[in-house]
Amino acid sequence: RRTKFSPRVKVGSRFPHLQVSWWRRETGPPCVYSTIDLVAEHKRSFLILVPGSSGRAREVRDTLASLHEEVSFAVTTAFVNFGADSVDPRPGELFVEADWSKLEFDVGIEADKVLAVVVRPDGHVAAILKDPFRLTPYEVRTKLTDIGLAPTNTKRRSVSTAS
Repeated sequence: RRTKFSPRVKVGSRFPHLQVSWWRRETGPPCVYSTIDLVAEHKRSFLILVPGSSGRAREVRDTLASLHEEVSFAVTTAFVNFGADSVDPRPGELFVEADWSKLEFDVGIEADKVLAVVVRPDGHVAAILKDPFRLTPYEVRTKLTDIGLAPTNTKRRSVSTAS
């Protein structure tokens, strides 16, 4: 008995297959992969998938960059349908294209309210960040540590003192 495949995104479950394409400098033109390949390729880090359709993708990107100035986490961030033609990826960022609308989110989660999906190295969904969520470096850092992601190092900002 076969049932219809449902690409449901739910905390604790495996992130479902979704066809993605992205430009890889090593191989030239955009290649077609799966989200499963994304997870496998970045198996030493958490993967944060940020849909460009959320309306707050640039805010998420800037918040993660600000957080990275303070502390490093072993994460790779994949921006989905970001429209990044004129934007260069920062270290730890990927820009991918995918049909995000094929995903079904757990009960009570509207797809257009999803800001990010955090996927563990084993391919399971660790967290779904959704509106309303305060996008400050502190809030994101707290959420990442709450799901078990430990900082790899803390960066100290230099403070000059007048003598």
